[in-house]
Amino acid sequence: MSRLADPRVCPDCRADLDPDGRCRGCGLHLRGPLAVELWGVMQSADALVERLRAAVPVAVPASVPASVPASVPASVPVAAPATAATSSAPVPPPPPGRGTGVPASSVPVVLLTLGGLCLMVFALIFVGVAWSLLGLLGRTLVLLAVTASLGGVAGLMTRRGLRASAEVMWVVTAGMLTIDLYAARASGLLGLDALPDRAGHALVGTALLGLGLGVALLARRTPLGTVWSMQAVAVAGAALVAAAQAWTRPDPALASTLAVVVATGLGLVVRPRVRGAGLGLLALAPVSWLVLLAAGVVRSLEPLEAATWWAQGRWWPLLAAALLAAVAVHAPRVPPLARPWAAGLALLPVVAAANAPATLGSSSADEVAMVVSVLLLAAVSALASPTWARAGAVLAAVGTLLLGLVLAGRSLVVVGEVATGPTAPATGLLPAPSDGAVSSWTAAVIAVGVVLGAASLLRHAAEPDVPVSPATARGIVLAAAPGVLALGLLVLLLGLEPVRWTAALGGLLATGVAAGAAWWWRHEVPAAVAASAVAAYVAMLALGLSAGSDEAWLPAAVATALAVPALAAALLRDRERAATSAALLAAVGVLLGGVALLTWGAQLDVGETAQAVTLASYAAVVGLLAAPVTRLAATRVALEAAALVAAAGAVALAPGAAEAAVALTVTGSAVALLAVLHRDREPLAWLATALLATATLLRVVAEVTAPELVTLPAAALLLAVGTLRLRRDATIGSARVLGSGLVLALVPSLLLALADPVSLRGALVGAAAVLTLAWGVTQRLAAPFAVGAAVTAVLVLRHLGPVADAVPRWVTIGAVGVALLVVGVTWESSLRSIDRARRYVTSLR
Repeated sequence: MSRLADPRVCPDCRADLDPDGRCRGCGLHLRGPLAVELWGVMQSADALVERLRAAVPVAVPASVPASVPASVPASVPVAAPATAATSSAPVPPPPPGRGTGVPASSVPVVLLTLGGLCLMVFALIFVGVAWSLLGLLGRTLVLLAVTASLGGVAGLMTRRGLRASAEVMWVVTAGMLTIDLYAARASGLLGLDALPDRAGHALVGTALLGLGLGVALLARRTPLGTVWSMQAVAVAGAALVAAAQAWTRPDPALASTLAVVVATGLGLVVRPRVRGAGLGLLALAPVSWLVLLAAGVVRSLEPLEAATWWAQGRWWPLLAAALLAAVAVHAPRVPPLARPWAAGLALLPVVAAANAPATLGSSSADEVAMVVSVLLLAAVSALASPTWARAGAVLAAVGTLLLGLVLAGRSLVVVGEVATGPTAPATGLLPAPSDGAVSSWTAAVIAVGVVLGAASLLRHAAEPDVPVSPATARGIVLAAAPGVLALGLLVLLLGLEPVRWTAALGGLLATGVAAGAAWWWRHEVPAAVAASAVAAYVAMLALGLSAGSDEAWLPAAVATALAVPALAAALLRDRERAATSAALLAAVGVLLGGVALLTWGAQLDVGETAQAVTLASYAAVVGLLAAPVTRLAATRVALEAAALVAAAGAVALAPGAAEAAVALTVTGSAVALLAVLHRDREPLAWLATALLATATLLRVVAEVTAPELVTLPAAALLLAVGTLRLRRDATIGSARVLGSGLVLALVPSLLLALADPVSLRGALVGAAAVLTLAWGVTQRLAAPFAVGAAVTAVLVLRHLGPVADAVPRWVTIGAVGVALLVVGVTWESSLRSIDRARRYVTSLR
């Protein structure tokens, strides 16, 4: 018979195998799923060989000699008749993998699984129903007989190499053993009912562990090599023991420590012989370690004094967790990639112990403990071996970030209390801190911890997986450090209850320090961004410190002190071709300047109307100066956009429609000037038209009686600038450069003159319209011609209003008839005149 599937020889070189399944000749290790698959393929090959051997042999005709004569060359084969060969040749099996039915290998698996399930259900029903009918001896014999029978059948299947049958039968055996033990305990067999619940569960788990390991070890001598289901049963039994005796205890610290040691030791012993079970047992060790760590963390949250907590030894679970993880770092068989993770897990309990218990007596002590923890991690990151340093770096980075958030939150809380709290009437001091508040000096300690924690990470900037270069990382730390330290000192200053202006001055100084660092590192983008972010945050705090002052001069002075350097820095960065920073600084500077104007107006007790007009004028000046003072398009756009925002604020600040109309007129005139002066801003003429039209509507709604006080100066400026542009550029049309000024000069007054056309305003509007028309005719300009003609026509038609009702209806009919006759008679001659007029109008600029 064929023996391709021989468990004693190597399938490759046919050399002998050692007891561990490794070839003594080529070193091939026959363990694992691939080896199991190979064994099945070789068994199938043996079956195919046996089928071929059992086939009917081909009949040889009598005329063909039994042997080849000597005269026939050996190389010439003797062929049998084709008919015989064809009729007797066995039919080859169909190619594998083309069938559409159920695979043959899945049928026994399904059947065995269903059979095992039925047996388990039968056992449960038997125990639940027929159990009480048997005596103590009968129960014992039934349990032993059924379990032993199932075990014997499973062993037989294992020796015969039937994997699916063996796997299912061993699982059923393990299930029956579990049912037997729980049923025996419930019935009081062998005194098992006296065991506590934890001991009972541990007994079942131990039995499953022993059964699983025993079967897995014995199966190594069989064709199967191993029984995977029993390895899983062994791991499940060990998990049941650990859960019963360690994980679920009220205080699982000691038992979990023992569970880590036992699971690790047992896994290391079993793994060389039963790999799956060994790995599963080793996996129980980190689970037990997490339970131990959780127990230590729970103890660290106890409301005890620090001396009592340490004296009572409440810290030992954290220390044990740290030591166990540290052992894993230096264990010989731990993969290199897992060592830094183990080191990080070893450092976590140390950090928890450094911050334990829940309170050290005061919030200040808690914050100092946080800083100490970060400094310890920073020391590990900077000084330890690479494995420990990587773990320390990750935790130090997290701790540094948390300290930074604590510092930022502290500063916001303190500034909020300053801005909203009352000021002492006699001394002007800030309100004293409430009882139980955190001491202000801890802010400086936190700032130092943030800087040192960040500096400890520089060692790892040279590693290949770090996205920044060492020089960039060093620049970020050095650029942000002055601002962070200045922020800590600012919070310390605020805790000393200074006078309000002293606090604001401290905020300005801290902002200056942070901004100076940003300016120093302006050529290194990441460093400049980090320092600028700190500077912007401190500047916001400085504004908040001045906002709660009873005197308006303090916020005005702070806003001015922030706006002027920002604008100066924007212009300097614009000269250096730094588009992004220049644009941001320009926008911030313009907005701060607007805030300064408003606060100075409040200090000078200026009304809201004057403030709105002043802010709109400021926005207009900024928008008009954006092009001359800048070199980069980004800076110019930022200035113009910030100017529009300031103008919108001016309109919103106006107390009424008339005041809003004034602000809109100033803004619209400035936008129109931009469109007139700069060819690339000509599309803004539409925005100017919309703003001026809105202003006109608001004046109508507010019934303003003298809009000329606002419109005429703006119109005169627009017309003067437009005329200059028209003289310098012969290609531009008059509508673009003169249209907005003419409309602003005539239309608002025309709307008021329509109510009383025979008034002085009506006469002046008519005269101005006629002069505008004459200007357009003499200078051949389209805009004055069209606007003057339109205003004159509207005003003339308005004069017909008083007599329109007095004219009889038949006069209208007669006038229409006469007009039609005149048009009909003079049609031909009028065509010639119309053509001449068309050519004239077309020739206008």
